[in-house]
Parts: sequence; C-alpha cells; structure tokens
Amino acid sequence: ASIQFSLALVMVAMILVEHVIACVWFGLGGTDGRTWLTVFGYQENTFFEKYYACVRWALAQLGFGATAIEAVSETEGMYSNVVGFISLVTSSSVISSMTSLVGALHRSRSEETQQLGQLRRFLRQNQVDPGLSERIMRFLQYTYHERASSAGDNPAILSLLSVQLQNELQFERYRHCLDRILFLRRLMDQEDLSTQHGQVLQKISMTVVVVDAAEGDTVFAAGGLADACFFILQGSLRYTQMERAPLTLENAGMAAEMALWTEWNFIGDLVSTSFSKIAGLETEDFCKCILSSPDLQHEAHGYAAEYVEALNELEILSDLWRFGQRNSERDLKRALGPGRVSMIQRVARRVALPSCFRLPRWRQEKVAPRPTSFSSVK
Repeated sequence: ASIQFSLALVMVAMILVEHVIACVWFGLGGTDGRTWLTVFGYQENTFFEKYYACVRWALAQLGFGATAIEAVSETEGMYSNVVGFISLVTSSSVISSMTSLVGALHRSRSEETQQLGQLRRFLRQNQVDPGLSERIMRFLQYTYHERASSAGDNPAILSLLSVQLQNELQFERYRHCLDRILFLRRLMDQEDLSTQHGQVLQKISMTVVVVDAAEGDTVFAAGGLADACFFILQGSLRYTQMERAPLTLENAGMAAEMALWTEWNFIGDLVSTSFSKIAGLETEDFCKCILSSPDLQHEAHGYAAEYVEALNELEILSDLWRFGQRNSERDLKRALGPGRVSMIQRVARRVALPSCFRLPRWRQEKVAPRPTSFSSVK
C-alpha cells in the first residue's frame, strides 16, 4: 500500500505543477497588449476553454501532445524558457520515480504470488482440510499486506537510540494499555513520580508482547492457568462463559487482569472473530518488574490484598472484570444475564468438577494474593 501511495503522491505533485504553470500562462495572456489570447483567438472564449488551452500548453512543454499556442511577447518568451527548463527537470524526475516505484510494486506482487502459490501447493500436497486451508490463506494474505503497509512502524534507525530513550519510547507506545490497570494508572498519575518508579513502568512496557490473531483463534480457554493479562489493540473478539450470552470485545478491551494479582484459572473462552492484534503482559515479567523496587513491592502488596478482597465480594465472576472500573460488575450482570447466576453457583458446588477449573475456589473460599510476588511483604 505504501508503494501505491507513493505513486499517487508523484502523480498528484505532477498535476499540481502543471496546474500552477497553466495558471501563470493564463495570467500572462490576460495582460494588456499583444498576448497569446489575442493572437490565437481565445479572447472571446469561456473561462474553462481558456484554462484547458493553458493546460494543453503546459503539458506540451513536457513533451505530451502538441499545441499551436506559443509565446508572442518578450515576457511570454522568458516564461516559456523557464517552463521549458522546469519541465525538463520535472519530466526526468517523474519518469525516474515512477519507473522505480512500478518496478518495486511489480516485484512485491510477484513475490506475493510466488509465496502464496507455494503455500497452496503445500496445503494441497498435505491434504489439509479445505476449511483450515482457507483460514490459513486469508490470515497470511492479511498479515502479508499488513506487514508491508507497516514496514516503517519500526525504522531501523531506532536501534541507534540510547537504552533510556528506547525505554521511554516503548512506554509511550503502550501507555494506553498500562493505563487500563488501576494500580499502574495511579502510579502514572502521581505528580511527584520518582525516577525509580518511572523506570519500573518503562520496564513493564518493555515486556509487552503484541501478537496477531486470525479468525477463530483461541486466545484462552476455560480451565487454563492464567499467566498473562491481555489488551485488545485491534479487531474483535468474542468472550463466552459456560451457558451465558457471549460478549464482544473490541478496541480498548481487556481480559484476565486478575492474573497479575492472584492465582487464577480462566473461567471463560476468548476467541478472535476477526483479524486482531492483541498485546500480552505476562504475569512473571510483571512481578519481576514490580519486585525490583522495594517501595513499589510494598504498595503492590496492599493493592493485591484490596484487589482480592473486591474479587471475593463479586456476585458474578468473569475474566473481563476490571478492578476500579465504575459499573464494571453491573455491566457484566446485564450482559451475561443475572438470571443465570444461580446456575453458576450450583455448578460451583459440584465435586465432580476438574481440579484445574478454579471457579469453585473463587466462590467458596477466600482468594489469597499471589504468594510468589506481593504477599511476602510484611
């Protein structure tokens, strides 16, 4: 897409140059005395007919087509010489740029066609299911074009930055993600944020990993151990929890925040319904960053206790619950269906549930803060 955009820019620039040349030529023809308008009989023509005649004259200076109009005064002659020189430079530059861009576009399309052709043969030779083959083809086509259009998102010159500047840049890129976590938002909103705490925030941002998800990809499934918190950057995902109505997550969405503060097993499924970009913050990396500051570790311990207390007071559990978000629990009740809470409670008391499914534990006993991270602080 960037090549096509560059081609369009070259064409637009050329049109603008020709328009300016034509306008100046139009203005010279309207001066007093003997001009090309009076000599070649355009004086009585309409405005648009005069303008079209000027455009044809400007294009003729580039060598595109011909016109009988020529300079008839000294001023027009001088201007014609200047335009001739400008047209020489412009035409050579435009032709060179367009040749280079068209060649790059041709090479890019040839490479794409070759790679996708090899992929089709691979899928056919290995007798891959047609449905899966179609998903693979659609995702790779999308990813290929996405990577090509965003090739300048991480310029190689950024590697020359100092470590401090790289950390600050990474923090600014993912600040909007970290701001969704109440503990980090409180920290970032401090007017007298210490240098040490600022460095911790930068370290956390450096651990954020962005991945692409295709249609139908499972981000997490119920019963699995939650080892990361997820931020929705682009696309749409569907969250389903047992027999409850599904919820749609889009940009600015967040899931499994509780994985950062306590042992947690997913109680629902999160599946991508479109080509999506998801940022992940792993629990282990998050804890290491927090533990690097004794003061921040103490604050995190108190926050974790507050978080778990609020988690235990919930009437309805969900991987989408966000601590400190106004009306979060009420919105979940409305979306998931308050009439189904009793069913969840009955399931929670069944002894036959697998041990990896943590919902009974959340419902029947108090949750403790993550012992390996923040609860060790006295």
